[in-house]
Amino acid sequence: MGLSHVGHSGEERGDSEQGRGSRAGLIPQPGAMTLGRPARHRAVGEHLGMTIQKINPDTIAPPHGHTQVIVATGSKHVYISGQIAIDVDEKLLGEGDYETQGYHTVKNAYAAIAASGANPKDVVRMMVYVVDPTQENLEKLYGGLARATSEAGGSTTAMTLIGVVGLSTPGALVEADMTAITD
Repeated sequence: MGLSHVGHSGEERGDSEQGRGSRAGLIPQPGAMTLGRPARHRAVGEHLGMTIQKINPDTIAPPHGHTQVIVATGSKHVYISGQIAIDVDEKLLGEGDYETQGYHTVKNAYAAIAASGANPKDVVRMMVYVVDPTQENLEKLYGGLARATSEAGGSTTAMTLIGVVGLSTPGALVEADMTAITD
Protein backbone atom coordinates (compact mmCIF):
# COMPACT_ATOMS: atom_id res chain seq x y z
CA MET A 1 0.00 0.00 0.00
CA GLY A 2 1.50 3.34 -0.96
CA LEU A 3 1.35 6.16 1.54
CA SER A 4 2.24 9.80 1.18
CA HIS A 5 2.16 12.25 4.04
CA VAL A 6 2.12 16.01 4.07
CA GLY A 7 3.10 17.27 7.49
CA HIS A 8 3.33 20.62 9.26
CA SER A 9 6.23 21.87 7.15
CA GLY A 10 4.40 21.08 3.91
CA GLU A 11 7.20 18.86 2.66
CA GLU A 12 6.06 15.60 1.18
CA ARG A 13 7.52 12.31 2.29
CA GLY A 14 6.42 8.81 1.48
CA ASP A 15 7.29 5.17 1.56
CA SER A 16 9.05 3.35 -1.26
CA GLU A 17 5.81 2.66 -3.12
CA GLN A 18 4.40 5.99 -4.28
CA GLY A 19 1.87 4.71 -6.89
CA ARG A 20 -0.91 7.16 -6.01
CA GLY A 21 -2.41 7.17 -9.51
CA SER A 22 -5.66 9.09 -9.95
CA ARG A 23 -6.11 9.62 -6.21
CA ALA A 24 -3.12 11.98 -5.99
CA GLY A 25 -5.54 14.90 -5.79
CA LEU A 26 -6.69 13.69 -2.36
CA ILE A 27 -3.33 14.62 -0.83
CA PRO A 28 -3.26 18.32 -0.01
CA GLN A 29 -0.44 20.34 -1.47
CA PRO A 30 1.33 22.98 0.62
CA GLY A 31 -1.18 25.66 1.51
CA ALA A 32 -4.18 23.26 1.25
CA MET A 33 -7.11 23.90 3.57
CA THR A 34 -9.20 21.64 5.83
CA LEU A 35 -12.43 23.22 7.06
CA GLY A 36 -11.03 26.64 6.17
CA ARG A 37 -7.71 26.05 7.98
CA PRO A 38 -4.37 24.63 6.82
CA ALA A 39 -4.31 20.83 6.92
CA ARG A 40 -1.81 19.48 9.46
CA HIS A 41 -1.57 16.00 7.98
CA ARG A 42 -3.33 13.93 5.39
CA ALA A 43 -2.37 10.65 3.85
CA VAL A 44 -3.85 8.44 1.18
CA GLY A 45 -3.10 4.77 0.77
CA GLU A 46 -4.19 2.44 -1.98
CA HIS A 47 -4.58 -1.29 -1.63
CA LEU A 48 -6.57 -3.23 -4.21
CA GLY A 49 -9.00 -0.40 -4.81
CA MET A 50 -9.18 0.64 -1.16
CA THR A 51 -8.32 4.13 -0.03
CA ILE A 52 -7.51 5.26 3.49
CA GLN A 53 -7.37 8.98 4.09
CA LYS A 54 -5.97 10.20 7.43
CA ILE A 55 -6.86 13.69 8.60
CA ASN A 56 -5.81 15.66 11.68
CA PRO A 57 -7.70 18.95 11.29
CA ASP A 58 -6.48 22.13 12.96
CA THR A 59 -9.98 22.64 14.35
CA ILE A 60 -9.46 19.99 17.08
CA ALA A 61 -6.59 19.10 19.42
CA PRO A 62 -3.54 17.43 17.85
CA PRO A 63 -3.37 13.63 18.28
CA HIS A 64 -0.77 11.77 20.31
CA GLY A 65 -0.03 8.39 18.74
CA HIS A 66 -3.22 8.13 16.68
CA THR A 67 -5.09 9.86 13.84
CA GLN A 68 -8.19 11.97 14.57
CA VAL A 69 -10.18 11.11 11.42
CA ILE A 70 -10.03 8.10 9.10
CA VAL A 71 -11.98 8.04 5.84
CA ALA A 72 -11.84 4.57 4.29
CA THR A 73 -13.40 2.95 1.27
CA GLY A 74 -13.42 -0.74 0.51
CA SER A 75 -15.80 -3.64 0.24
CA LYS A 76 -14.47 -6.00 2.94
CA HIS A 77 -14.90 -4.90 6.56
CA VAL A 78 -13.08 -6.88 9.26
CA TYR A 79 -14.09 -6.67 12.93
CA ILE A 80 -12.06 -8.59 15.48
CA SER A 81 -13.09 -9.45 19.02
CA GLY A 82 -11.22 -7.96 21.95
CA GLN A 83 -7.78 -9.47 22.41
CA ILE A 84 -5.73 -9.61 25.61
CA ALA A 85 -2.13 -10.57 26.42
CA ILE A 86 -2.48 -14.35 26.39
CA ASP A 87 -0.56 -16.97 24.44
CA VAL A 88 -2.10 -19.88 22.49
CA ASP A 89 -2.18 -21.93 25.71
CA GLU A 90 -4.27 -19.16 27.34
CA LYS A 91 -1.44 -18.17 29.71
CA LEU A 92 -1.51 -14.49 30.70
CA LEU A 93 1.68 -12.69 29.63
CA GLY A 94 3.20 -9.79 31.57
CA GLU A 95 1.33 -10.07 34.86
CA GLY A 96 1.12 -6.54 36.34
CA ASP A 97 3.16 -5.01 33.45
CA TYR A 98 1.30 -2.49 31.28
CA GLU A 99 4.00 -2.27 28.61
CA THR A 100 4.29 -6.05 28.17
CA GLN A 101 0.51 -6.55 28.20
CA GLY A 102 0.00 -3.67 25.74
CA TYR A 103 2.58 -5.20 23.41
CA HIS A 104 1.14 -8.74 23.46
CA THR A 105 -2.46 -7.47 23.29
CA VAL A 106 -1.84 -5.51 20.10
CA LYS A 107 0.38 -8.27 18.70
CA ASN A 108 -2.58 -10.68 19.15
CA ALA A 109 -4.96 -8.15 17.58
CA TYR A 110 -2.73 -7.84 14.50
CA ALA A 111 -2.54 -11.66 14.30
CA ALA A 112 -6.35 -11.76 14.22
CA ILE A 113 -6.37 -9.09 11.49
CA ALA A 114 -3.84 -11.15 9.47
CA ALA A 115 -6.01 -14.28 9.85
CA SER A 116 -8.76 -12.44 7.96
CA GLY A 117 -6.46 -11.75 5.01
CA ALA A 118 -6.13 -8.06 5.92
CA ASN A 119 -2.84 -6.43 6.89
CA PRO A 120 -1.88 -3.98 9.64
CA LYS A 121 -2.07 -0.97 7.31
CA ASP A 122 -5.74 -1.83 6.63
CA VAL A 123 -6.66 -1.11 10.28
CA VAL A 124 -8.89 1.97 10.48
CA ARG A 125 -9.90 1.88 14.16
CA MET A 126 -8.56 0.50 17.43
CA MET A 127 -10.41 0.44 20.76
CA VAL A 128 -8.25 -0.05 23.86
CA TYR A 129 -9.68 -0.86 27.30
CA VAL A 130 -7.34 -0.26 30.27
CA VAL A 131 -7.63 -1.11 33.95
CA ASP A 132 -6.40 1.80 36.14
CA PRO A 133 -5.40 4.24 33.37
CA THR A 134 -3.10 6.50 35.42
CA GLN A 135 -0.55 8.66 33.61
CA GLU A 136 2.27 6.33 34.70
CA ASN A 137 0.42 3.22 33.51
CA LEU A 138 -0.55 4.86 30.20
CA GLU A 139 3.04 5.89 29.44
CA LYS A 140 4.11 2.26 29.84
CA LEU A 141 1.13 1.03 27.84
CA TYR A 142 1.80 3.41 24.93
CA GLY A 143 5.37 2.05 24.69
CA GLY A 144 4.04 -1.49 24.25
CA LEU A 145 1.36 -0.43 21.75
CA ALA A 146 3.88 1.51 19.67
CA ARG A 147 6.41 -1.35 19.63
CA ALA A 148 3.80 -3.93 18.54
CA THR A 149 2.42 -1.60 15.85
CA SER A 150 5.90 -0.85 14.51
CA GLU A 151 6.92 -4.52 14.43
CA ALA A 152 3.68 -5.46 12.64
CA GLY A 153 4.19 -2.75 10.02
CA GLY A 154 1.09 -0.84 11.11
CA SER A 155 0.61 2.89 11.35
CA THR A 156 -1.40 5.38 13.35
CA THR A 157 -5.15 4.95 13.14
CA ALA A 158 -8.27 6.27 14.83
CA MET A 159 -8.14 5.13 18.44
CA THR A 160 -10.24 5.37 21.57
CA LEU A 161 -8.90 4.41 25.00
CA ILE A 162 -11.42 3.64 27.73
CA GLY A 163 -10.64 3.17 31.42
CA VAL A 164 -12.38 0.15 32.95
CA VAL A 165 -12.70 -1.41 36.40
CA GLY A 166 -11.73 -4.88 35.19
CA LEU A 167 -11.58 -7.26 32.24
CA SER A 168 -12.93 -10.78 31.74
CA THR A 169 -9.62 -12.51 32.54
CA PRO A 170 -8.19 -12.06 36.05
CA GLY A 171 -4.90 -10.13 35.88
CA ALA A 172 -5.53 -8.75 32.38
CA LEU A 173 -4.84 -5.00 32.32
CA VAL A 174 -5.37 -4.26 28.61
CA GLU A 175 -7.80 -5.36 25.90
CA ALA A 176 -7.95 -4.15 22.31
CA ASP A 177 -10.16 -4.69 19.31
CA MET A 178 -9.65 -3.45 15.77
CA THR A 179 -11.56 -2.74 12.60
CA ALA A 180 -9.97 -3.05 9.15
CA ILE A 181 -11.25 -2.32 5.65
CA THR A 182 -9.79 -3.99 2.56
CA ASP A 183 -10.49 -4.49 -1.15
